[in-house]
Amino acid sequence: MEYRRRILPWMLMILGAVMALSSMLMLLQTPNVLQYTTLAPEAGEANATINDTLDKAGEVIEAQRSNFRAMALGGGTGSARVSSGTGYAEVNLIAMDEGWLEVYPRFLKQGRRISELELQHGTAVVMLDEGLVVKLFGSALPEEASVVLNNVSFRVVGTVRHAGSVFGGRGVGDTVSYDVYIPLKAAVSNGIALETLTLSARP
Repeated sequence: MEYRRRILPWMLMILGAVMALSSMLMLLQTPNVLQYTTLAPEAGEANATINDTLDKAGEVIEAQRSNFRAMALGGGTGSARVSSGTGYAEVNLIAMDEGWLEVYPRFLKQGRRISELELQHGTAVVMLDEGLVVKLFGSALPEEASVVLNNVSFRVVGTVRHAGSVFGGRGVGDTVSYDVYIPLKAAVSNGIALETLTLSARP
């Protein structure tokens, strides 16, 4: 009984230290980014509703650009299906504008980033998680690889490291294991329904 009374405070201190360390690790993974997220409007006649929203967000970004290191607008879906000639996967779709990769940098593993011109023009190109490349194409990304998203073919230009949490490789709120990145304007012009729009700024 005496032994238990002496060891209990030490056990509680060790447990507290482990909890504090894991909390600090999670905090270090959280980006230093201001975010405003709203439900994405449904596309009206010729995508008018969502295009109006994108135009207004663009005006806000232009007016506030000098106050932040980087600003961006992005859209997301909870889950989307991407397929290749050999398989398919459920993915987290991220539709991004020109400043998105400055606010949320991604480590490029193979190929190249989506270019500023492709983002501006809404070209049907995509960057894939490295794990998704293995699932869809095998050990390496073939040249001229493409995937189908919402019945539209997207050319694969690059592979990035998954940006999820170190605890299990997925971040808070992730419902699927893979991320896919496309231009925001490509999502709108190809009728891909977005669930949310997020305006982000890096102080």
